[in-house]
Amino acid sequence: MNLDSRGFMHAARAFGRGLVLASLVGVLGACAAPQIAYKRLDWLASWKLGQYVDLKSAQESRFDTEFRQLWDWHRATELAGYGSDLRELAQQTQEPMNAEAVRQWASRAGLHTRRVVERAAPPACELLATFDDAQRDSMLQRIDDDIQDDVDKYLGPPIDTVRKDARKRLRKSLVRWVGDLEPGQEAMVEAWAERRPKRYAEWIAERRRWRDRLAVTLDQRSSPAFCGELKTLLLPEGQGQDQDLVNQDNAQTWFAFLASFSTTLVERQRAHLRTQLLELATDFEALQKKG
Repeated sequence: MNLDSRGFMHAARAFGRGLVLASLVGVLGACAAPQIAYKRLDWLASWKLGQYVDLKSAQESRFDTEFRQLWDWHRATELAGYGSDLRELAQQTQEPMNAEAVRQWASRAGLHTRRVVERAAPPACELLATFDDAQRDSMLQRIDDDIQDDVDKYLGPPIDTVRKDARKRLRKSLVRWVGDLEPGQEAMVEAWAERRPKRYAEWIAERRRWRDRLAVTLDQRSSPAFCGELKTLLLPEGQGQDQDLVNQDNAQTWFAFLASFSTTLVERQRAHLRTQLLELATDFEALQKKG
């Protein structure tokens, strides 16, 4: 399992940063209380969307109805699979994992997200098709603001500051999953932080290209082809061949790091990781049963 929630947040952009179930569910693993977060998912999604665009009354009603249907479907059909996968992963992580095994788990996680995208795309398309020009401009402006915030955060500060922040984020995520780090593992985190800033410019350039494609797609929202274009944009294959190669390179580097880190885990860390994964599995299973 990718221990960094950034991979899941990549999916958030694919929903216009507001029509999201997949991204919110994807980061529940980073929450201290995933059951509470899931129960408030309707409010969280509405709040997130409200940060990007002001919906009219009829649009709000439509969003509430469609989201509730999507949420009910997700609870009934997807949560049990999350629990099953987490239990299997909890067992597999008790031994070192190679990069290919990590890639396969990332692929399985991606399939979970893809199913939600496939389900959510039609109602998202129908809602976006009702946007007027002011709403379209508001959404794009907020995405521009978000990109600029990340430019200021990742490209603006001195490189040493960026590396320090990258190290802090990675270390926090790893400690959450495996507990206190060993000295050699701290050195691995340091080495990763040295390389990571080189990737931020690529990531931000990708986001800008995606934003421009979204703008073109939204301009076609009265066209019969709009829903097909939007769905293509939401899925990974809609990013273009060049960006796909960049993403693959980034992913393979991350998989290699996790595989290498996996070989260094000591017994107490494997026990901690197993406990964390099983507790998360239990949370998802309990939510599914309450549906």
